[in-house]
Amino acid sequence: MNNELQTKLYGDLVAPLGELVGIYRRLLTTVRREKKLLMQVDLESLKECYETKEQLLARVTELERKWMSAAEKIQASAGQSGP
Repeated sequence: MNNELQTKLYGDLVAPLGELVGIYRRLLTTVRREKKLLMQVDLESLKECYETKEQLLARVTELERKWMSAAEKIQASAGQSGP
């Protein structure tokens, strides 16, 4: 595998991971807020919190797919077969 291709493929592999860390941090904050709202029985805010959590989880799924795709491309470029 040539250097340019290798650099691009590894960049494609690492990029989603950095974003995932940020999303997981936001998700943790959201879940903590959700816990407080449950205790306060603030249904409107709880609904907003739930929607935020759903959006974050959808983004996590998208980024994990990108990460898997990048990993598969690296594996294919190295001439290895998948599971």
